[in-house]
Amino acid sequence: MIDAHLHVVDVASVQVEAHLAPSGAWWERVDPAADAVLERVHTAGVEGAVLVQAIAAHGYDCSYLLSNARPGVALVGAVDPLGPDPVAALDTLVDAGIDGLRLFSIRSSRPWLAGDIGRALVARCVERRVRPSVCVLPDEISALIELASAFPDTEFAVDHVAFAADDEQLAVLAAQANLCPTVTATSPVSIDTAKRWFGADRLSWGSDHPQHGAEYPTPVDLSAAGRLWFGGTVDR
Repeated sequence: MIDAHLHVVDVASVQVEAHLAPSGAWWERVDPAADAVLERVHTAGVEGAVLVQAIAAHGYDCSYLLSNARPGVALVGAVDPLGPDPVAALDTLVDAGIDGLRLFSIRSSRPWLAGDIGRALVARCVERRVRPSVCVLPDEISALIELASAFPDTEFAVDHVAFAADDEQLAVLAAQANLCPTVTATSPVSIDTAKRWFGADRLSWGSDHPQHGAEYPTPVDLSAAGRLWFGGTVDR
């Protein structure tokens, strides 16, 4: 099985985005280095891993993430959507080896996800064959739906089930067929609730380790098919 949401941090090069780490510097509570994180993952019997850019610790500098490319590991990078040329930044990451793009819209200084920037980034993801992965709070679910509706043939991973906490929010997400949430330890909804709304075939499981806690959680196999995210990179 695959852990579809892990973070790794190089503590020597942390550039703290304090407003993006409301629970504090989680990377100081447990060894967040890639080798240590992946050892815990493999000890738990998980064969594949998706490393997601830790924006709170490293911002949009994906150099540490990229340095940990290895068999059985997919990399989800991130670019500054409000930077001078986010599409060019995406191209640079793809050329360097990322498998997915994290569209991180939490606490942004201004909306961008459903506008020209978000659409341009997803269009380039489609062209370059990398998977878009969206991280939003419930107040941007409508923007997520608008973006996903513009690319109906593209599957979007949705971090933490968009932190949806009630049936109304879950119903809106579930109705958009190309949204494929990742259920994590940080998601407000239980795995059983997510399966009821989306079905196992649309879901992936991610531990959110080590951000969520020092102990690696019990892995959850949501689908007998073992859904392979990010272009099948994880199973190679």
